[in-house]
Formats: sequence, C-alpha cells, structure tokens
Amino acid sequence: MDNRTQTPTQESSASIDVVRTSDDAKSIPLGDSPALPYDISHDDLSSYPACAADVTNEPQPNGSPDVSSKSTAESFAGHDSRDGNGFALVQEAGFIDSKDTESTMPNASSTVLDQGDSFTSSAASDYTGDEGTDSTCSLDSAHLNHVREYGRRYHAEPQGESRRYLWPNDKRQQELLDLLHAAELCLLDGRLHEAPIRRDVQGVLDVGTGTGIWAIDFADDHPGAQVIGTDISPIQPQWVPPNLEFQMDDVNLEWTFEERFELVHSRGMTGSITDWVEFAKGAFGALQPGGYFECHELSMSFRSDDKTHENCKSMMRWEGFWNDVGNKSGRSFTVVEDRRLEKSMQLAGFTDIKARVYKMPVGGWPKDLQLKGVGLYTHAAIDMDLEGLLFRPAVEVLRWSLEEATMFAAQLRKELRSGKAHAYLPLKVVFGQKP
Repeated sequence: MDNRTQTPTQESSASIDVVRTSDDAKSIPLGDSPALPYDISHDDLSSYPACAADVTNEPQPNGSPDVSSKSTAESFAGHDSRDGNGFALVQEAGFIDSKDTESTMPNASSTVLDQGDSFTSSAASDYTGDEGTDSTCSLDSAHLNHVREYGRRYHAEPQGESRRYLWPNDKRQQELLDLLHAAELCLLDGRLHEAPIRRDVQGVLDVGTGTGIWAIDFADDHPGAQVIGTDISPIQPQWVPPNLEFQMDDVNLEWTFEERFELVHSRGMTGSITDWVEFAKGAFGALQPGGYFECHELSMSFRSDDKTHENCKSMMRWEGFWNDVGNKSGRSFTVVEDRRLEKSMQLAGFTDIKARVYKMPVGGWPKDLQLKGVGLYTHAAIDMDLEGLLFRPAVEVLRWSLEEATMFAAQLRKELRSGKAHAYLPLKVVFGQKP
C-alpha cells in the first residue's frame, strides 16, 4: 500500500579539507572520466589520476553514519548507445521526446498568469494555508503568479522586484532537473548526501528544493525524519511521503528557522544566490549544534582530460557566456572554481569543512557502464532544454537578440550530439559542521 499522503504545500578558524583519491581507488584508463574527487583550484585537472570516488562516513556519537541510497546506477547497465553519444538510447528509455529538442523561435512577449492559469491542481492555494512559527513567511501571494516569456513559464517576481530567477519553472525545465538528479545519484552510487549524519536523523531542510525530488527520496529513506523542502515556486507534487512538507521561501531573504535541523541541504543554487556568505549564515542559524550544511553545485564549464572539448567552439563559448552573465547580473557562476562554497561556510562559522569534486560525464562516451549512464542522463538533461537555460540570461542580461540565443543553443546541441568531445562537468560537494 502506498503510504503517501497529500500534504499542504506550504570569520572562523575552520579548516578546509579537499578530499583526494585514495590509494585503493579503482584506476581507470584516461578517457573514461569516472567520478573523481580532485582539487578544482589546480589549473591542470588532467594531472590527477582517473579513479573512482572513495567516500567514508565516519561513525557519529549518536549512532551509525547514514549511507542513504536510491539505486539508479543500474538503469543503463548492459546497454550500448546507437550513436557516438548514446542519445538514441535516452530517447528510447522515454526520458525525452525528440520533438522537444528542436530549436524553435518563441515569441518574446510576456504575459502574467494568475494562480488559476498556472496550475492544474490546487497546489498554489495549498501554499497559502496557516503556517506555524517555524514556517517561512517571507513571500506574499504575488509570488504565486507566473509570467510567460519566450513561449515558456517563469516565476514572476512582485512588481519592482529585482531578484529574478533566470530559468523556467514549467514541466520541461522540471524534467531537466529530475534528469540531473538521476545523473548525480548514479555518479554518487546512490548516495543522497556526503555529510556523516546519523541514520536516525530527525530534522532535515532542503533549500531550493525545485521539483522536490531529493526531499522525496530522502523522506522515503528516512521515515522517522521530518523533512521540509523550500522554494520560491510551488511546483512540487502534492502526494508525498507523510514525513515531508513543502513551504514557499526565498533563501535570499531572512531565514526564519532557528536551530531546528540536523542537516541543511542545497543543490543547484548557482546563479540564484545573491550573497553566498549570508546564505551560509542562514543555514548556520537553522542548524542545531553538531548539524551539517551540505551544498552540491555543478560547474558551468565543460572540461575534458584529452582536450577534445577545445575543438568545439560552442562548448568553449559556454564558460565565457556564463562569466559574462555573472559579471553583468552580480551573481556568481564560478562558485565551483573560486572555492566560494568553502569560503562562505568558513566565514559563517562552520568547522571541519570538506570539499569533494567529481567528474560528471556529458554523453555516452565513457567505457564504464555506470559512467555511461551518468553521461546519458546529463546529456539528455542539457539537450532537452538548452533554450530554457539560455534565453533569459542571453536576452535580458547580455542583451542578445532572441535569434542569437536560439542559434547558440542549436550549435551547442549539435556539438553535444556529435559525441566528438569527451566532455564532463565538475560537480562539487561541500559540507561543514556547526560547532
């Protein structure tokens, strides 16, 4: 029987330990690009041996370490790709419809949608229910509205508000987020977190929960924990585990939780956080002493150990594009490369900070079956909604024409599908403990 219920959706001296490969880690030939912890601050990443990740959770005073897992690593085992990048396999698996990947020229006009137009369910009204003192209340009803631009649905900020989320929140973008979740789980051998929390953890907060998929998986794995997921948009499902609730909140505003959680988790916040130090301070205040703050961020820069991506002009342009967006918007898109996560946690007061960086393949080029699966998930996610990733930043921040943005998306999609580059994206996982 399904036990899910319908929930109301509502400067320190810390050391930073950069985890490197262990002696007993599996050695893999160059070009396979498996999950590899390395120090992103080094310029020549190819100097690091290609090894599988070696993660050890140390026992905690209050119980055994938790090694939560949601097994997705086997999803592509035993399969081979039909083309150089394995894209046909992803289409067959039902993750993406080929018609959704065509480059289209949307209308740039904007239309504000009210709550009724934005949702087919009562999710919006569920967020307006009574909230307790620990619940968030930083957003008013204007945040339930959505705006349609470039043929897509976006979160609408109140009139005059400058904090704008740059990407769509419609079904297509939600599928992209869920595919990246699958890719990361496969890469991390099913682990939902790296921090050594106890198995019987009680309170967990997932900030910027998006579709809520991580929070749902964690709540399923920890039925004794009370899990809260927060986001600016109420796009999460209504039927969730009974120990999970969703609340509306903007993490760039004052946090209203106080020393309540044992784990605060965030993922994919690059480009959305206005002040990373304040973000870390908010998490610090929400944690109980001894609790952990854990961040997962994906680099906006393609890499390859054999330099094959350097022959792909659009892949090379991708990094510069996001650097320009960051410079003009005041939001950092280099949080992986400039150690912003570690520094922010240190300034917020966290101790025992650890950083791990993994190579996330893009495409089905790795020989290792598990990594091939990771690459197929990642490629499918990026391929299916390049336009959604690019349009607002390109047109509104960089003042490109819509035609220029559409052409860039088409060129990058072509390069990714060609399978010529053994590309990957660095994934950084950083966690620190509140003393």
